Amino acid sequence: MAVINKFDLSSLKNNATNLTAVDLQTMIGDGTKFFNNYFNKPVTISTAKDDAIVAYFEKVTGSTKSATVLASAVIYTSSALSVDSMAVLDEFKKLDKGVLNTYLCQLLNLNRVGTSQLGVKLKTPRNKYVSRTIIQ
Repeated sequence: MAVINKFDLSSLKNNATNLTAVDLQTMIGDGTKFFNNYFNKPVTISTAKDDAIVAYFEKVTGSTKSATVLASAVIYTSSALSVDSMAVLDEFKKLDKGVLNTYLCQLLNLNRVGTSQLGVKLKTPRNKYVSRTIIQ
C-alpha cells in the first residue's frame, strides 16, 4: 500500500466541487473497517432481550455456539424488517420443534437476496399405489 506523505491542495482549488478537501495527515487507520461495514447499519439491543433469545435457541439446539449464531441472525433480520425481536421470539415459542426450522428459514429468507435463499426440504406424501410401482 502506497503512503502519501504530502498532498498538494493547491491543485484542487480551481476544481468546481461541493466537497471539502481531506487532510490525509490526520487520517488514522487503513480504512478497511469503514469500507467493510459501509452498508451495514449497527444493531443495538438490550442485554435482557439478547439473553432471552440466546437462551431460547440454546434450549432448542443444545449448543451455545449455534444458539448465539441463530439469535444474532434473528436479531439482525428483525431489525432489518423493523419488527420487534421479542415478538418474533414469542411466535417461535408457540411453534413445535419440528416446524421451527421451516419458519426460521422463511424469516431469514425475508432479508436475503433471491439468489441466496435458504432451502426448505418438504417431504411430499405419495399415494401408496404409486409408490408401490416405483422401483427404488
